[in-house]
Amino acid sequence: MTVAFDVTNSGTVQGDEVPQVYVGSTALPPVPLAVRALAGFERVSLAPGQTKHVTIELAPRAFQYWSVAAHDWATAWGDRRIVVGSSSRDIRLSTIDAPLKPAAEEVLDLLAAVQNVGPGSGLETKVQDIQAAIAAGTSEPLRRARCLQEPGEGADGQEDLRDYCGRTAA
Repeated sequence: MTVAFDVTNSGTVQGDEVPQVYVGSTALPPVPLAVRALAGFERVSLAPGQTKHVTIELAPRAFQYWSVAAHDWATAWGDRRIVVGSSSRDIRLSTIDAPLKPAAEEVLDLLAAVQNVGPGSGLETKVQDIQAAIAAGTSEPLRRARCLQEPGEGADGQEDLRDYCGRTAA
């Protein structure tokens, strides 16, 4: 994940600032996580009135924890509060974002969510088609997968995933 922001020296003398990026815990962490963990920082020297655009790349490890069961690092998926400040107690910017899961893992999550739910086995078949497309390296079914996330309205005015998934984009 990349975090980008501007830093301005509003003073009358040259100065340095060390903006720091912190990553918060997920809402339901798999293990106890820090409320805010330092994920990146950069020293910036600024002339009076000068503004610099700062970009800090967050390593995947910023979103991981040590899994005792797997004996390896595991990502704690989910929305995280990403904050920028001159310290952990002087926060100037804040947003919520989430690390992106690999497509294959997203599809497995989707399959688990729709198994035995919805209009018959149609959803499960679509998910399996998407998994096969990922394995084959094609992206067309992934574009069509949005229909699984955005219900439409059927001819009878009721929400109907099958009808929506069959429509073509305008």
